[in-house]
Amino acid sequence: MIKNFIDELKLYNRQELTIYKYEQTLKLLDVENLTFEEITQKIINNNHSATYQRYLKAVYQSYLNFLEDTEKIKKLKKVKLKHLDVVFRDVISKDELMEKTEILKTDSSKDIFWKTVIRFLFQTGIRVSEINNLSHLNNKLYVIGKGNKKREIFYNKKTFNLLTLYQSQLKNKIQSASICKNIKKYLNNNLTPHSLRRSFATYFLKSGVDIKLISQQLGHSDVATTYRYVHITREENLKIYNKLMND
Repeated sequence: MIKNFIDELKLYNRQELTIYKYEQTLKLLDVENLTFEEITQKIINNNHSATYQRYLKAVYQSYLNFLEDTEKIKKLKKVKLKHLDVVFRDVISKDELMEKTEILKTDSSKDIFWKTVIRFLFQTGIRVSEINNLSHLNNKLYVIGKGNKKREIFYNKKTFNLLTLYQSQLKNKIQSASICKNIKKYLNNNLTPHSLRRSFATYFLKSGVDIKLISQQLGHSDVATTYRYVHITREENLKIYNKLMND
């Protein structure tokens, strides 16, 4: 059944790395041989971090959703995990990103391409897999997201026009690992492709943009998911609090 589940993930346009991780995780949990109780014991193993426990639970729940096993899904939702501490994940500001991806006269064609890709991902907030499924019609730009759902996205025309000059690279499909490597090269080692989505959401929400617009741009069906993408540092939160309560 794992193979059938993986085949469905491929049909639903999930990233290759995500598919690989899901497959390995399900094999690690041995979902085809162990009982529900044995699998959940693996998930809540005390040696696992709170984050990893949640990852294992999410993967197993996706598998159960595929099997349409509503009884086990209900039981899984009641499984208690370690307390998850609040984490302030790294994001990058628009000004810093634009400065670090500024195109210089000394830049090679390769430099220009990757800087453009990074800018485009930040300016649109799209997933890495979605940059490989762009369609442009009547000045509107569309991507194919999760579940093969097509949606319109807003975009920076200058960046998009520069990106279209690299059709050969785009046709070869941009790999997540390559983007990650170049994000670390041009930005910093703490950032990932997902950091750019978080940075997009954070920048727009702090700028007063309606959460529904941000959710639509990111391809989220639930705005609650979008709120989890917003990361304001402790110092920024403290500054806001002090302004409202201590000034």
